[in-house]
Amino acid sequence: MKLTQQDKARLLGIDARTLRNWRKEKPYLYEIIEKGFAFEEVVKKAQQNAEELKILEEQFKNLNQKSPTKKAGLKTVSKDDKKMNP
Repeated sequence: MKLTQQDKARLLGIDARTLRNWRKEKPYLYEIIEKGFAFEEVVKKAQQNAEELKILEEQFKNLNQKSPTKKAGLKTVSKDDKKMNP
């Protein structure tokens, strides 16, 4: 979720006008703050991705335990099938 300038100011414990002033008067400080918020978003996204991968891994393990033939995408072929399709 993208934060507004007011959200960021509230999290920093400052007024939104102060943040806007820093943007004009202290661009390096403002850049550091913005990078910090961007980093936090990237970390949150990475955590979400890791959680999704764990879920997929569990689902894959469950599929493998249920049917060893299906896990490899193999179709079981009977003797009758072989006779019809040599």
